[in-house]
Amino acid sequence: MVKLEKILGVIISSIMMLMLLFLLPLGALLLTLSVLILILLHSVFGFALFNKIPLKNLGKKEAYKGVSTMRIIGSIGAGFALMTLVVGILFVFLRWPFGYVNLTNGLVMAGIVLLISIIKIGTTKNDASFYKRMIIRVGIISFIGFLLRFTPTETLFELKCHGCPESYIEAEKALMKDPENPELIKKADEESEKYYQQQ
Repeated sequence: MVKLEKILGVIISSIMMLMLLFLLPLGALLLTLSVLILILLHSVFGFALFNKIPLKNLGKKEAYKGVSTMRIIGSIGAGFALMTLVVGILFVFLRWPFGYVNLTNGLVMAGIVLLISIIKIGTTKNDASFYKRMIIRVGIISFIGFLLRFTPTETLFELKCHGCPESYIEAEKALMKDPENPELIKKADEESEKYYQQQ
């Protein structure tokens, strides 16, 4: 499962970078599917992933030897925090509604996980490697989340909009500033339709 998580991490990062550099056909779909698998991994198998319990041994009692109940509960909580954070990253990157709300919630939860892990490293010698792995994993995803959280929406849109006509960019920027304005919605839709018909 750790290998799967790493592979998904590389795939997601690569797709995001490609979408920033080029107009990637089906990029949003590929990104969403990859993130969905990662979300399922963190939410359903988070406790096994963080405790290095192989998938085939999930039903075996001996696989949980040396793993405390609190560690399993903590792993489930960390999985939920990472799931929320990854959802927030996806939503902000694709400019979906409530992206910044999800991302902020995910960053707060990830911050709590990091804080607890740092405290536990200082107080628990037996589980130090577990908490170090937790800090690395949560730290990397949180760093990406922070970058997106403090990147202006307009800047992110411009980075992703390769060869877009100025009229389309300006219409989208105006809509970002006043998303409830029906005239701006109509104008942005018209410019978007024109742009994608030319592709």
